[in-house]
Amino acid sequence: MKITRKGTQVADVFAGAASYTLEEINGARIAYLEFAALEPVELTVNDAIEYEGETYYIRHREDVTKEETSLGFTYRVKFYHEMYRLHDVVAFMYKEPDFRKNMNKYNGTARQVLDIVVRSMNRVHPGWSLADCIETKAATFDLKDKTCAEVVSDLVAHYDSEFYVDGRAIYFGRRELQGSGLTYRQGSNGGFRSVTLSAVDETPPITRLYAYGSDKNMTGGEYLQLPGGKKFLEKNTEKYGIVEYVKQFDSIYPHGEFKVTARVDAFTLQASGIDFDLTAQLIDGVEPVVTFQDGGLAGYDLNIVKGTWDAKKKQFRLAKNEQEEALKVPGDIHFAVGDTFTLTGIKMPKAYVDKAAEELRVAAQKWLDGKCENQMRLAVTCDEVLFAQEGRRVVCGEMLYVTDRLLAGSRKIRVTSVKKYIENDGETPYRYELVLSDFLDGNRFMQDVRDLKDESKRLKARQNELERYARRQWRDVKETQEEIKKDFSDKFKESINPVTVETMQLIVGHEQLQFVFVNSRTQPQVVVSLYPQIAGGKVRLNAAGLYLKHMTMGIKTLSSARDAKAYRYWAMPNYTSPMLDKDKVYRLYARVPVGGEAGSFVVSDTKREMTSEAGFYHLLMGYIGREVDGNRSWGRTYGFTEVLPGQITTELIQDPNARLVIDLVNGRITGPVHITAGSAGYDNLSDKPDLSGFQTKADFKIEADKIHGEVGQINTKLGGTDEKLNTLKTWTEGTVQGIMTWQDSFRNDIYALKTAGFITKAEGNMLYASAELADGTKIASYITQSPTAINMISRNINIDAVATFGDFKEDNAQKLAAVNRRVGNAESAISQQNQAINEAKNGVVDLNRVRYGNRTIIDHGKIITSLIDTDNLKVREAASIGKFTIDNNFNFLGMDGINRYVYISPKGHIKLHENQYEAELRPGRFNILYGMFSVDYDHFYGDSDWHSYLRVKVQNLPHKNHIAAMSGSHNFHRLVFDDETGYMGWE
Repeated sequence: MKITRKGTQVADVFAGAASYTLEEINGARIAYLEFAALEPVELTVNDAIEYEGETYYIRHREDVTKEETSLGFTYRVKFYHEMYRLHDVVAFMYKEPDFRKNMNKYNGTARQVLDIVVRSMNRVHPGWSLADCIETKAATFDLKDKTCAEVVSDLVAHYDSEFYVDGRAIYFGRRELQGSGLTYRQGSNGGFRSVTLSAVDETPPITRLYAYGSDKNMTGGEYLQLPGGKKFLEKNTEKYGIVEYVKQFDSIYPHGEFKVTARVDAFTLQASGIDFDLTAQLIDGVEPVVTFQDGGLAGYDLNIVKGTWDAKKKQFRLAKNEQEEALKVPGDIHFAVGDTFTLTGIKMPKAYVDKAAEELRVAAQKWLDGKCENQMRLAVTCDEVLFAQEGRRVVCGEMLYVTDRLLAGSRKIRVTSVKKYIENDGETPYRYELVLSDFLDGNRFMQDVRDLKDESKRLKARQNELERYARRQWRDVKETQEEIKKDFSDKFKESINPVTVETMQLIVGHEQLQFVFVNSRTQPQVVVSLYPQIAGGKVRLNAAGLYLKHMTMGIKTLSSARDAKAYRYWAMPNYTSPMLDKDKVYRLYARVPVGGEAGSFVVSDTKREMTSEAGFYHLLMGYIGREVDGNRSWGRTYGFTEVLPGQITTELIQDPNARLVIDLVNGRITGPVHITAGSAGYDNLSDKPDLSGFQTKADFKIEADKIHGEVGQINTKLGGTDEKLNTLKTWTEGTVQGIMTWQDSFRNDIYALKTAGFITKAEGNMLYASAELADGTKIASYITQSPTAINMISRNINIDAVATFGDFKEDNAQKLAAVNRRVGNAESAISQQNQAINEAKNGVVDLNRVRYGNRTIIDHGKIITSLIDTDNLKVREAASIGKFTIDNNFNFLGMDGINRYVYISPKGHIKLHENQYEAELRPGRFNILYGMFSVDYDHFYGDSDWHSYLRVKVQNLPHKNHIAAMSGSHNFHRLVFDDETGYMGWE
């Protein structure tokens, strides 16, 4: 395999057996290469390899590992696919970066956003293209300071889709390919050597889905429902029973896309496609909003100026976007004829509602189809022998038909990961490891980077939220005080301003404002803290799914256990206000009907009485302060606080900057809390964890001191031991030197008997003899005797007498016999092995499977290799070479599908076939079948002349006029035949 650097080869290596490529759907795509080299190979970032038409490159220096061995160097290198270059290029909306404010939002379809990605990539790495993309609705994407990889990842998340890169071509959409039609299973010829259940989606199958859409452009506080009044969709209930789930598809709502048909001026447009009276569709207290889908104002939300709708001309005027600071919108950038926009903040006619309901049904059914089965993931090792024999290949996204007990039968399941081991010299890979899965684990291509950035964004958003929505400085307190004086002067007496207040009870709040937000009309109920989000000059409330519960309205008696049904409830929606004036203080009201059950929100810069609007209550939620340094304060007015001697009843306690917030309703403390020494509260917890098995810092200190002391003792002992060893060493060296001196003094007495028998009582009876014969052979013997044994040590023991072994030696005799049997068996086995080796030289080796490296496999009579080099090759029965086979009758057949083949018979004929055309060659005959042309030598059936003739048959000839109609000149002749020579000619 060649490794290149800027197109120049730097090394040509032989890939080791562990080298592979890995491709995952929405995940990693890498090549891992192991190789050995005699000399060092210097590799660096951007060095690349090509394998199976794809380029992989080194992305990080730490991806190269070099290890020195006795034979040279071993390398392990990780290469990344070209798709990872998406991480290295910034996505700019235009050809050149535009650093003006609010120029980073782009409204468009997935295809349009990917066009931006492709243009940005070609700025740095030419050759990128968009190969294929699903059709999607337009959406607004934030491209601010994002790489192309992050933009693509945003598309994947927004449209719940997939992407992959082939070469430098981008594909966007679910990656699903129909398989080869083969059935895979574990076992012989099944294609799989092992199948392991690696993961199961713990979520049970959903069989009943309650689906609803957004409340945008709906009336009466309702959400978009399924068509025909249906509340749910079902699938597989007979298989798994009823398992319910509720899901909101908040991106689906009644809307229409309209085109600008005339531009009156920079602010006024006409849209003849609006087929309803806009005035009749307005919602009280809500301003209609135009959102442009394309053109110069793509992504901008612009209000319609009240009273400018002309039903006859289909014309209205746009309000200026006060949020934009760098540009006048409209003005510096503007709309044009042909631009597309949508309308929100109105109640759409029934036809649009019905269309949206059907869109909701389709989306809900698709979601349910993907959730109504048990979802699992299988890890598979493929049969390399079968894959090599049949040339099988598997790719990511392929739907394989698999039979396995883990799947409870047979069904199709998608390949979501392919690991292929690399073969050398262009050999087709045949060693596969697959992952078959019904689900994906998110977008692993971006997961690590996304986790870090999302966490940073969450912390930043939390900080901004605390600063913007909850900060209460003295200025804000005084500002709220002045507004309360104006609004509640008729309900409270004049305010007082004493130096101190001494009283028994302090109540903060008003009876009419005793309401909370809960998540249910029935028990159990959870009180939910609802805070307005103030950003971009607008107020937003995320109240969908919450109910306003009034605690005093309609309540006439006192009770300690009141039924939840006794209270008044109103379902509340999400809310986005119109643009707020920076220099005004606003009031946020909950606007709820007297007789209805669905409320809304409204902001006002003037006071509204509770019953100032007929048929509605206006419940004051709080004050939104003037904007200072880009921030507005929020002062809540609903609820109450009671202060009694030794007791405070309230919902929320916070410091002036809202860094530490204690939510008493939900039992939550947010912010830094420092608990100092002296607190014994932990010991009073009944559900505290058992930490008895863990040691404290003091315990570790004690253990450390013990270890230190014991180590010191050991060192002391080792020091004494070392001194004794040195003394022993000195004594031993002296003793050995003395022995050597003593030995040298007797070197000339080689024929004398140096020692002859001595007996000591200390070791029983001991006889020791040593001598040296005249020929220089040294002999020695050592005999000891004890009451239980006589031990003899000698090089040779010669017994010239009768020896008898008593019963007490029976056990040793049996052991000796067993040893002799084992020796005999071993000799027999060695003899058999030698015989087998000798027979193998000219005979047969009986082995079931032999593997030579990674290139040749011999398995039960099958040989898998890349080259067979032999002088002769005899095949007695069937043979197969690629798509050509020889059967047992020696017929030669080459097939490319059922409609293309060549057939050669040993009986002497050849047949060629392609689709509807067929030709046959036999001795004395050549025939193109199906009546077009044939030549043979035969007699005519039915003719009394029995002689054979050369017969030429031509059918379906063109008429002379057809030839004459061709361009150019023509010269026609008659066909003649010479009976003497047999030749044909023309005249």
